[in-house]
Amino acid sequence: MRATRGNAATTAPWAVAAVLLAVILGGCTGTQSSGGGATPSADATASARPGGDWPGDLPDPASAIAVMPGQRGDCPIDPADPGLVEFVVSSGDADTPVRVTYPVFREDGQRMVRRMTSPGPLITVVLALCGDADASALTGFRAATDADLPLSCVLVRGGQVLGASAAEPGSADGPGSRVECPRPQ
Repeated sequence: MRATRGNAATTAPWAVAAVLLAVILGGCTGTQSSGGGATPSADATASARPGGDWPGDLPDPASAIAVMPGQRGDCPIDPADPGLVEFVVSSGDADTPVRVTYPVFREDGQRMVRRMTSPGPLITVVLALCGDADASALTGFRAATDADLPLSCVLVRGGQVLGASAAEPGSADGPGSRVECPRPQ
């Protein structure tokens, strides 16, 4: 009797594990998706366009993004630099001008403030720190519009969010919307 209990005690966990594994893996081998369409095999190659009838051209998301240009003397931007600074502003439409104010770090060690105006819906500034520039100098990132639109911003360095802020339409002191990233403490 004791031997039977010992075998059952050591066999039961393995049996349960085997059944669970079979159920889990069994769900991954189907050829139909829940939407009724065929599921591609794991070794199928990716294509740029879905098969079958596709209405119209593929959308170009880059057309919705305005990237603020750098100028001579700004810290050079190396796409492989893990410490790049990204300031992204999102507005409520693609036509209304948004005034963007942000610091720029220069190769000669100066920190300058740049102001530009661009329509939304996404405005992106990419910056690099160079020389004696310190991450604590990452202040003064602002966006404003005279229209009562939702406006938000996020400030990222090296993949980490340093600050984010959002303004509801009409929440500014006066007409329009204003947002600062990161918010002053």
